[in-house]
Amino acid sequence: MAIVAGTPPSAVLELRTTVFVDEQGVPAEHELDGRDGDADHAVVFDAAGRALATARLLDPGPRTLGAQPVGIIGRVAVDGACRGQGLGLAVTTALTERARERGLPAVELHAQLQVADFYARLGYRVIAEPDIEAGIEHVWMRRDLAPGLRQARAEDVPALRRLMDVGRLMDVGRLMDVGRLMDVGQPAASGITRAAAPGGPAHPPPVGQPHLAAPGGLPHAMWMIPGRADDPDPAGRVLACVAVRRHEEPAGLPSPSVAEVTGLWVARSARRQGLGTTLVRVCERAVRQWRSSQTQASPPVRPALAPPTAPVVQVVLWCDERSVAVHQFWRRLGYVPTGRSRACPSAVAMVEIELRRSVPHRLPGRPARPSAS
Repeated sequence: MAIVAGTPPSAVLELRTTVFVDEQGVPAEHELDGRDGDADHAVVFDAAGRALATARLLDPGPRTLGAQPVGIIGRVAVDGACRGQGLGLAVTTALTERARERGLPAVELHAQLQVADFYARLGYRVIAEPDIEAGIEHVWMRRDLAPGLRQARAEDVPALRRLMDVGRLMDVGRLMDVGRLMDVGQPAASGITRAAAPGGPAHPPPVGQPHLAAPGGLPHAMWMIPGRADDPDPAGRVLACVAVRRHEEPAGLPSPSVAEVTGLWVARSARRQGLGTTLVRVCERAVRQWRSSQTQASPPVRPALAPPTAPVVQVVLWCDERSVAVHQFWRRLGYVPTGRSRACPSAVAMVEIELRRSVPHRLPGRPARPSAS
């Protein structure tokens, strides 16, 4: 099993042609739609390098302004001699994990109606009426990786403050906007929101919109997954949350090239479902997009023949040095200790250690996790 980023090898295209064009009668021009170069491909190879199963993941981004992005899984094909061995499940599972790694809160697929039950067993639900594509009946299905994920709003302030009061979300106090969630200004002409002047009126727009704290700095944003809206305890109205902001060095100076993940919290009832991983990857996705936008807006001067380099940003976080389980979680996500430590700003007698990860602009290909194969 492997994940191939970009144009897949010829063995993959040969398998897809055999399954879709030769067996199912799909027009060749429909099968080769020109989108493979922008996709991630999960492939099961045999020892001779022949593709036995494959699927692809497209990441087209949000459908509408302000919506959360959705990944599209498609081109699921299994060699005729290898069907019934779980290879379709393997490539689909691998791409679901890839979508989570990309920070996508949901994936959708246009399933042939005859295999809709297979995807339903994987957690997909039907979201539209059946339709016809390439002469075959299909149905759109969706699986949420972070159900209900949205950007935080001013109305969420009481619940977030309650979490901080009961000690469940200790570093909320260090989020640059938690104390000012209701002081977010109207969008500027450039489309970037700005903070209102101290003492200014409260505004209702979402607080998670990108915000430049200083020229050249990275924006910040906050996301949450709502809990029960009717919960009498405001803390129960948040199922999970996370934020990302410009990182500040110990001297208090902001770093325009380093972002900090903070405020990650998942309710006990929602743990072990991959929500923490998805939320962290959502932050990393935002950082990649912000950094890419900055690079495009102010391209560095290079010789004409020099190959372009993808921007890489450092993402850091601070966590309790005594929490072994938390350290293991962050290490699984690729974060490593830097050797730096500090006294926790929001708790007495607690020392935090810094962990860091380099986040590339484009995710490279990789072997799939053993569990996916």
